[in-house]
Amino acid sequence: NSQIIAVADTGDLELFMSTTEAYLPQMNLVNLSTALHRLAKMMAGTPEAQNAIRSHGTLPLLAEAVRAAFVKADAGRAPPQCQALSNVTWSMATIGFVDLALLQMAASRACEHFDHFKSFELASILWAFAKLGLMDPSVSESSAPLFKIAAAHIQIHADQFTFRCYVMIVWAFATAREFDDRLFRCLRVNMMPTLR
Repeated sequence: NSQIIAVADTGDLELFMSTTEAYLPQMNLVNLSTALHRLAKMMAGTPEAQNAIRSHGTLPLLAEAVRAAFVKADAGRAPPQCQALSNVTWSMATIGFVDLALLQMAASRACEHFDHFKSFELASILWAFAKLGLMDPSVSESSAPLFKIAAAHIQIHADQFTFRCYVMIVWAFATAREFDDRLFRCLRVNMMPTLR
């Protein structure tokens, strides 16, 4: 992880991609999610760089490695790594890269391990799936069960979310066209005191 972070900090995209590709066989899910997260942070807000990275040959290899890491984690009955799931989906949404197989796996794992997510991780993954659903409607279909589970969970644990999380959640549900009146009423009740 330290090498990935150090190379990302140089801002040299080609060096980052070649380093990532060289270390792919040795990377675990945490390393892979860190690589995607750093890549997304490097590209955020620069459409030209995002277009270049989406066409780079290393990105599909990175997605393939993440899928393999998910399978390996399942086979080994590893504990859920919700931060990695959140980082992977947020990164893909930020880059604008849809790998449907990976996203279906991520949505399934998120549903299975829902209670292990921290509030910001949950808000982030919902935001990511909503944004990716705008790019490919199949993503919306894959993530619909996650939104249903999230609606119930958020209502029960609404006091654990920050205002920023509330905003991300409202945007995600509205964008994904996943409407839940009880959830929106709950969010309104929790958001209003902050606005005064």
